[in-house]
Amino acid sequence: MPDIKNIVFDFGGVLLQIDYRLTTQRLRELLDVTFDFQHLPQPALQLLKDYETGRIGTESFLWALQHMSAGDIPDPRLLIDAWNAMLIGWNRSNFELLRSLREKYQVYLLSNTNALHLEWVYQDLKINHQIDEFDSQFFTQTFYSHLIGMRKPDTSTYQNVAKIAGLEPSKTLFIDDLAPNTEGAARAGWQTYLHDPSDDLPSIIKDHLGLL
Repeated sequence: MPDIKNIVFDFGGVLLQIDYRLTTQRLRELLDVTFDFQHLPQPALQLLKDYETGRIGTESFLWALQHMSAGDIPDPRLLIDAWNAMLIGWNRSNFELLRSLREKYQVYLLSNTNALHLEWVYQDLKINHQIDEFDSQFFTQTFYSHLIGMRKPDTSTYQNVAKIAGLEPSKTLFIDDLAPNTEGAARAGWQTYLHDPSDDLPSIIKDHLGLL
């Protein structure tokens, strides 16, 4: 790709393997209500947005989930396990990919995420991959929605990230697995690539995009 100086990765579906169906199934069973990320009712959608932008904390989020159920959920850890069920794990080759890219580019992470998921990520990396400093080891800078108070695909999110990191939009490539998110980045003047999670990311970077 022409004149790329910065590469901004999405997290889930690009670097981290996820399967939303695992969480929707667990929440259906636990709450005994219909739960589908593709067709969330407005109150549930607002709850997710509030949690992903840090407007509410984990305790309030879990309390709201509990109150979606007609029954009693005695242990909030059941909800935490269900919420984290979508997080599957890593393709280890992505770690080496990020190391290699940092030798040539400024590498960033921009993720719509939340406190529970990020806590799971850090614990999994430490326990299963012996990685203690994920953010600083693999990225120039990381931007997590619940910490920066904004989320994709709002165009202002990309504009603010570019301002904070000092990115020139036309020389910045954004890689995400969701079309609305790449479209939002394109509106902010970034170059984009819509990633298919079933594709091998290192091969895409090297052979298709020609970045290594």
